[in-house]
Amino acid sequence: MPELLRPIEQTATLCRMTYLPPFVLHGARRASDEGRIGAHVAEWRRLVEALEEDRIDIDAAKTHPRLNADLDAVLLEG
Repeated sequence: MPELLRPIEQTATLCRMTYLPPFVLHGARRASDEGRIGAHVAEWRRLVEALEEDRIDIDAAKTHPRLNADLDAVLLEG
């Protein structure tokens, strides 16, 4: 995954943006059960809302391979 996203990471660096790890659903093509997809969508919504409200610990987020690896560890109380 990191090798695949390296160009995007470098582009973000060039644009002076903060690159965060990806939010990944592994095996998405086979994720047909609503429970797994629904849970992933709910976590994505939590992340987007936290980003909008500036409730992400950026330094903590950078230490994870994926943002959804431990989302609770990177969200700030709000």
